[in-house]
Amino acid sequence: MFRCGHDFIDFCESVRTEHRYVHTDAVREFLEDLAASAAHRHFVIPYDSKLWRAQLNCDTEERESKVDADLTVCWPEDVPFKPERMKPKRNAAPEGRANAKGIPYLYVATDRDTAMAEVRPWIGAKLSVGCFRASKDLTVLNLAVNHDVPLTSNTLFKTSPDTFVRDAVWALVDKAFAKPVTNEDSTADYAPTQIIADMFSRHELDGLYYKSRVGSGYNLALFDLDSAELMESYLFSTARVSYEFTQEKYRPLAP
Repeated sequence: MFRCGHDFIDFCESVRTEHRYVHTDAVREFLEDLAASAAHRHFVIPYDSKLWRAQLNCDTEERESKVDADLTVCWPEDVPFKPERMKPKRNAAPEGRANAKGIPYLYVATDRDTAMAEVRPWIGAKLSVGCFRASKDLTVLNLAVNHDVPLTSNTLFKTSPDTFVRDAVWALVDKAFAKPVTNEDSTADYAPTQIIADMFSRHELDGLYYKSRVGSGYNLALFDLDSAELMESYLFSTARVSYEFTQEKYRPLAP
């Protein structure tokens, strides 16, 4: 069983900077403990449930209107991406928080606004938004059960009751998956979450369910692109973006 919440941080450091593909005994032990403590976190998203996916930008199509017998007016009109563009390409998937390059997962959200917030649009940006439905009952691993568990020095660095330590580890795992993807991220940044996702993809699960950091809902990384089917597509424009900031406390260095 986990020794303390810092086990997850040690795991991340090891696979980012030491041995990514051939795991140390400590990494193997951490993953075994994580798998052993995951059983009670499974739940089912019923068949036909609505799921949402957004992508920045859109397509254009030529429109025309006949003004009279001698004049036809043509113009380009923005439209949502075509259905085939609303899912990742099977053999050319970019790196993601859960998937390695070339191994596509389907990232969706539990509500439309969370899906749009996840792509972090700027004011005026166009978004192609797809409404999907679960193509079967989806058994997913709920990483978000302990999302709001306070991470104290006792759970991170010292010996606490097993349940407190376990909850702290899972809270850290959820926060790692919830961290938004940025252009500055490197392959090493994704390594811990990709390894965890890859492990659970072999546990007869359909995906991972985790809290969004930028929306009020939840995200899913579905292992099979056919787990959800596109039903309808919509085009949105970003009207407003709002941020709120909290100043961090820190101790200045002595001169």
